[in-house]
Amino acid sequence: MDDVLSIHSNDSSCSSDVYEVEKILEEREKIINRRTSKTIKYYKVKWVGYLKPTWEPEKNLINCQELFDDFIRRRKNLKENT
Repeated sequence: MDDVLSIHSNDSSCSSDVYEVEKILEEREKIINRRTSKTIKYYKVKWVGYLKPTWEPEKNLINCQELFDDFIRRRKNLKENT
């Protein structure tokens, strides 16, 4: 499983930081244009080695397909059991 997120800074003097995603906890959508109802999906992410999860836009989560699949499976099971 290669669930690693690579963050690249626009500042060329900074090196890339790499963070490992432990688990995707929640999903939410934020409306960015009320007229067109355009939204962006955000995911609450638990990071390996960090206590506090953060909300990340979907576009920032790369190389995490297994964790997305696991999150979707858990959410589906929750809906079926309620």
